Amino acid sequence: IAVLGFDDTAYVAASLTNNLITLEQPINNLTAKGLTGMDSGLEAAVKELLSTTEGDRNILLFTDGQPDNAKLALKAGQSVKSQGIR
Repeated sequence: IAVLGFDDTAYVAASLTNNLITLEQPINNLTAKGLTGMDSGLEAAVKELLSTTEGDRNILLFTDGQPDNAKLALKAGQSVKSQGIR
């Protein structure tokens, strides 16, 4: 599991790990900043998932609002699907 945040840009708050205890603080540190670059978040998640060959590849997307650019978000979502990521 990895934790990524996104607003106008995406960032890795916690890299892929099996140690769930190390994820609590990065999750608690996520904050809403008003922008929702959902496409950037999805693209960063794909990059993080492709950095390993272990395990299933799934993305759980939590957001505080609508994407800033719905067309880019849809395109990013289609790219996720085409790469076999759920």
